[in-house]
Amino acid sequence: MSGATHIADPPAEPLASVFRRCRPGLVRLLTQRLRSPAAAEDLAQEAYLRLAAASVPIQNAEAYLTQTALNLASTHARLEARRAELRAEAHALLWEGLEEPDAERVHLAADELQRAAAAFATLPERTREIVQLVRLEGFSAREVAERLSISSRAVEKHVAKGTQALAAALDREVRLSRRR
Repeated sequence: MSGATHIADPPAEPLASVFRRCRPGLVRLLTQRLRSPAAAEDLAQEAYLRLAAASVPIQNAEAYLTQTALNLASTHARLEARRAELRAEAHALLWEGLEEPDAERVHLAADELQRAAAAFATLPERTREIVQLVRLEGFSAREVAERLSISSRAVEKHVAKGTQALAAALDREVRLSRRR
């Protein structure tokens, strides 16, 4: 070893300390984006958990925390928008043009929903998961493909297969119920 001395890097700030220091600004930023202090708190916590669970050392924990929180906020906002769309669609399908549903319509709708849930439960687990992510939660095929480490084409095939299976199952149920 030569006579040069090596100056050690200063010790990294503990992650919990970074989070405590960054949390107020992070929650403020997320609240501005989401308009929900509760969701902002939840997503800040989730960002910290992801930072703490990172499998590689993070050079800039504050930047990682902020970017992770912003990514989570984007996903949260997209999911909330999709849920609002689904609620509006369901409302339009179920209630527009109707004053008060009679007991028979309520029973038929509940029966149809039960048949759809039963048909959904019969799908293979992977197909069910993909259909749920794409059709119900609003993720794109590319996002699901990245999340599940499969190709976008495989996601599209699962969605098509699941949609066809559900339509066929519901069609069979309708034909059977008409025979009764």
